[in-house]
Amino acid sequence: MITIEAYGLDQTINKLGKMSASVKTEVNGALNAFGLNVEQDAKQLVQANSSDTGQLAGSISYRTENMKTHVIAAVYYAAYVEFGTRKFATEQVAKLPPDWAAYAATFKGKNSKSGSFHDFVIRMIKWAQGTGKIDPKYAYLAALKIIKNGVKARPFMYPSVNKNLPIFIEDLKDIFR
Repeated sequence: MITIEAYGLDQTINKLGKMSASVKTEVNGALNAFGLNVEQDAKQLVQANSSDTGQLAGSISYRTENMKTHVIAAVYYAAYVEFGTRKFATEQVAKLPPDWAAYAATFKGKNSKSGSFHDFVIRMIKWAQGTGKIDPKYAYLAALKIIKNGVKARPFMYPSVNKNLPIFIEDLKDIFR
């Protein structure tokens, strides 16, 4: 699961706590628009750039409350699509700013649904049947290749946040002008 939260806004939020209710409503509106835009863009990127069968895209959501927006990809493998695995993760994470790289590192070596290699092959067979990307009879070989080499990163959350952050900042500037 990937959860994106805005950090470093504590002082600003404290100042906003002293602002009028109407300003708080406007800020929540800007946060809500930001969350919605990140969600929509992330879903589009998943659908365009990965072989997801719909679970990952369907798990992406956002919520805005108390002047905070959370954008979440709720499937266990979301981070592995975002950051890649093995050598591909190393390459991808090296390109990220320190806060994103630190976040990516929290997923290293973790897979809450890893199970046995046999379980992985079964999941690969189901994926192959659902997507048509490979013949299911090659699922075992594909699983071996993934275990050995990893999978390429197909970022969806990071580009979506970066695309929408300047818009959000402009929305905030408009509120405080």
